[in-house]
Amino acid sequence: MRLDFLRQLTDFNNIRFSMWFSTNCF
Repeated sequence: MRLDFLRQLTDFNNIRFSMWFSTNCF
């Protein structure tokens, strides 16, 4: 598996988690 793809996937998960977290907080 390519490293940059893994990093991109991690960034996407972080953004999705941030959106989910902000939605649940407010």
